[in-house]
Amino acid sequence: MVLLSGEIMDKEKYIKIIKRKQLEDELKQSFNTTLDERVSRYQELDFIKITPNAHFASVSTECILLYRDGYFLACIALCQAIAEAIVRLVCKSSRLNL
Repeated sequence: MVLLSGEIMDKEKYIKIIKRKQLEDELKQSFNTTLDERVSRYQELDFIKITPNAHFASVSTECILLYRDGYFLACIALCQAIAEAIVRLVCKSSRLNL
């Protein structure tokens, strides 16, 4: 048992706290390491402003964030899914069957 700020903690709880702190430190370090690249990718985008609450606004924003964060394959897959959904929507509103 370990005494921490007046409470007695068992070994497992103490180990979880330590592991959580280590993970936080690793994630912060990873984020800080890639921060400059993320900012550069975001600045290179010349995207139109996405209208909130419009069709596909949230997933379009997600594409931007995936690209910014370096998840290129996920960004491509999501962009393809959005393009297919847009085509479906246009066909449905035009009453076309493809």
